[in-house]
Amino acid sequence: LGTQCPIAPGTNYTYHFQVKDQIGSYFYYPTTGMHRAVGGFGGLRIYSRLLIPVPYADPADEYWVLLGDWFAKTHQTLKQFLDSGRSLGRPNGVHINGANAGLEPLYTMEPGKTYKFRICNVGLKDALNFRIQNHPMKLVEMEGSHVVQNVYNSLDVHVGQCFSVLVTADQQPKDYFMVASTRFTKKV
Repeated sequence: LGTQCPIAPGTNYTYHFQVKDQIGSYFYYPTTGMHRAVGGFGGLRIYSRLLIPVPYADPADEYWVLLGDWFAKTHQTLKQFLDSGRSLGRPNGVHINGANAGLEPLYTMEPGKTYKFRICNVGLKDALNFRIQNHPMKLVEMEGSHVVQNVYNSLDVHVGQCFSVLVTADQQPKDYFMVASTRFTKKV
């Protein structure tokens, strides 16, 4: 809203654009009505041009990990808070791919294979720390560029940031937790 009219319910909108000198993981979200706070977001992947080499081997598969802070209030209530000059207050929790309780496995990895995880903080307020139990992550892309590859046990992902990491299934086959927790807040 402001640069174009909202997309009407039941209709489609196709936006054609050319990306230059950027690769990697991004996310999209609506900019009106606090719809992002209630799950209006998704991953956006930009592949390298064929002429530009990728500095790592192709992974066995790739997965999105969209993390964010979670508010128990509706998007209408959050919008009313902001419109009246109030703060959103503290989030009620943290979600990974829209869920705030890990009851079902998110991803299955085969032993010995390497996978790419595209990790984005789609939240509104809190920086989050992300880790995968007993699995180091090799950072390979950040904010549209390949990076010097370093290995981390956890990553701080600030609001709006996206990273791509490689993870090798080199541990004993069993369930491992993905964990996201708040950073730089009084209450974790």
